[in-house]
Amino acid sequence: MEKLRKGFIMLVLFGLVFVLTACLSDEEAFIQGKWGIGNAHYWSEWDFNNGVYYFSYTYTPQTTSYETGHYRVIEIGEDDILLELFDQEGSMDTIDEPVDLRIEFDSVGDMISISGKEYFRVSTASLEALGTSQAP
Repeated sequence: MEKLRKGFIMLVLFGLVFVLTACLSDEEAFIQGKWGIGNAHYWSEWDFNNGVYYFSYTYTPQTTSYETGHYRVIEIGEDDILLELFDQEGSMDTIDEPVDLRIEFDSVGDMISISGKEYFRVSTASLEALGTSQAP
């Protein structure tokens, strides 16, 4: 009987941890997915997916840099969110220490701003279309 009780308690605790980690704030839920910016000469993409991020920058079809890793929410503001990026890997100079990334967002315009650059929500199929639609 004692084993059954301990097993039940462990199951409840596991379920509670799962529920708490699976819940995203509205701000974190908003940034989930792909975000792109570009024109005929370059394009850049961020992808946030439940604690994992991917960033790429393409200057020419032959020159693409990328970075992937994990993120955690550090701070949530009224119109921004501060993430800590860690476990970075990729073709860019990998940083050994975690990096803070502030993302400002505009839910009405469905865009985010990172380092002063505005990124628009895109689907996999629309990334190339975004690049050509914003060409000068």
